[in-house]
Amino acid sequence: MPLAVIVGSIVAAMCSWAIPSAFGAAYYVDYSLGSNANGGSEASPWKTPPGAACVPGGTTCQAPDAGSGWHALASGDSIFLKAGESFPMIWFINGQNFPASPPSPITIGRYGSGPDPIIEGGETIPAPSWRSVSPNVYAVPFDASVKLYTPGDDKPHVYRSGIRWAKNGTIDNPSSARAAVCTDISSQGEMFFDPANKRICVYSITNPANDGSIWYVGYRRLGIYISGVRNVAISSVHLRRKAAVPNVFGGLIEIYNGSDDVTLDGVTLEQSGGSGVRVFPDVTVVKNFTLRNSRISDSWAYGVEIENLENRTPAGFLLDGNESYNNGDHGLSCNRINGCTITRNIVHDNAIGQAACGTGPCGPQQQDRGSGIVLTGAPWNLTITRNTVYRNGRRAITGDAEANGIYLLDVGGTNLIAGNVIYEHIGMGIALQGTVSAGTEFRILGNTVVNNDTAQLMEFAVNGAAGLPAHSLTVKDNQFIRTKSGQYWSDVFFTARTIANGQVWNYNNVYNAVISNHRFWCGTAFSGAPCAGWDINGQQLDPQFVSIATADFHLQSVSPSRDAGTSIAPDLTVDMDGGVRPQGSGWDIGAYEGPSSSLLAAPTLVDVEVVAP
Repeated sequence: MPLAVIVGSIVAAMCSWAIPSAFGAAYYVDYSLGSNANGGSEASPWKTPPGAACVPGGTTCQAPDAGSGWHALASGDSIFLKAGESFPMIWFINGQNFPASPPSPITIGRYGSGPDPIIEGGETIPAPSWRSVSPNVYAVPFDASVKLYTPGDDKPHVYRSGIRWAKNGTIDNPSSARAAVCTDISSQGEMFFDPANKRICVYSITNPANDGSIWYVGYRRLGIYISGVRNVAISSVHLRRKAAVPNVFGGLIEIYNGSDDVTLDGVTLEQSGGSGVRVFPDVTVVKNFTLRNSRISDSWAYGVEIENLENRTPAGFLLDGNESYNNGDHGLSCNRINGCTITRNIVHDNAIGQAACGTGPCGPQQQDRGSGIVLTGAPWNLTITRNTVYRNGRRAITGDAEANGIYLLDVGGTNLIAGNVIYEHIGMGIALQGTVSAGTEFRILGNTVVNNDTAQLMEFAVNGAAGLPAHSLTVKDNQFIRTKSGQYWSDVFFTARTIANGQVWNYNNVYNAVISNHRFWCGTAFSGAPCAGWDINGQQLDPQFVSIATADFHLQSVSPSRDAGTSIAPDLTVDMDGGVRPQGSGWDIGAYEGPSSSLLAAPTLVDVEVVAP
């Protein structure tokens, strides 16, 4: 499995260098050896950072930690967490301990050797804690009034050796929806949260007390919560195991009102009871958020959930070089926003089911939907380039419009979808849907889109029967390829009104090896030939990929798509490998230029790790 997001960390480790904080004071935190009465130096570290709450030993999870040695942070200050340490806490970064608008960033990183420090949202369940309730039903004590930040709302979730234990749960609540009491659960993978009796129950065919598995419960509402504070940079931190929060999900890292200029670089987020990263403002737009070189996996809901306040204020969001996979809903989202760039990410195997019993979906069918990259809520001005997106929304839901590679709903402004590789989705490779106003522009250029079940590119009831506005669509140099059967069989699906509205469509290769006369749906019927006026210089030929079976979509030297495209500069000047385009006598069709681009070095993502000076 490709892991582009670790490239920077490997390079940084090989080079053995990092950039220390250049401004302000440096404070050090060591949960095992520190004390909050200390001054925060490396020799005398704090136990927890300012703003920590839900630390073990408090009377409730809401109780903030305290420290006589804590200092209010100032512009340019840094906080370093000890490598290899686990910090059981919710970390509130807000105006109580942090400056609201520092000229220089507050940086959060790590110090020392070992793995990245962990901000822990739960705890391992000791084997002796389990008690038998009934045949195959076991209970562990859990006092919601002490453990949960909002006891009437938050829901704990259980994992066994890294596998969600929540069969028949929902996206809001991992507790089995079929159960009213512990003894109602009756199949492997079910759990039930029983606050009245201060316990959590699981159904297991083996006894958790002695089966050798590692069981743990996630229950803290959040990991890091940034609210009302801007200019924060976080790197090289690992967060995991937060609680589920009905209706709002919550994030392992949540970014809220007025928290502009936040950068997350090289963070790991896993096993969230909600989303991995959540940007969800209430009263003001969040601007200039960056997430790069990070890994987000096994979230109960979204991998990255972005829902800005409105879509007119330029937001300037960047998602670059991340991997998002095995999350319960969409992999990456950028909704109700003006200005979001999504580039060089790997997004795969999302919407696996909120009750993933080991290898695949086992929850309610309608909760196994989910696309790789989702852009809804009338977002404007989107740039989606050089992403690898595959096998998202794996449950076969007939006619489902929400199990796609890239899904664009009610989009406006100027939008570029270029150089992406998208394959093997239950729905569409690229889907356009909803209301699209006059003046909107979509440039779909140089993508390789293969074996998506419903269609490779589909306009899905845009503007009702009116179709896309006139001159809103430019489609060039794409590979739209089907070699497997699917529920609609076509490669390209558009309404008659869209086609009549004067779109630009040329130099594409549209090939269907299953039913050759189903390459196009031109509004009224399937056709093997392009829609009227489309692909005058296009192809309907086997592209001769290196290997569809192994998802190697480079073009062989004999490919008819070599040098058969047209210039799509300045929108795209490098291919998926980072090779310069064009090479040879012309532009190749699809996301790869050949043959030598695959031999050129791709851009190196150097993880700029913030470490102690």
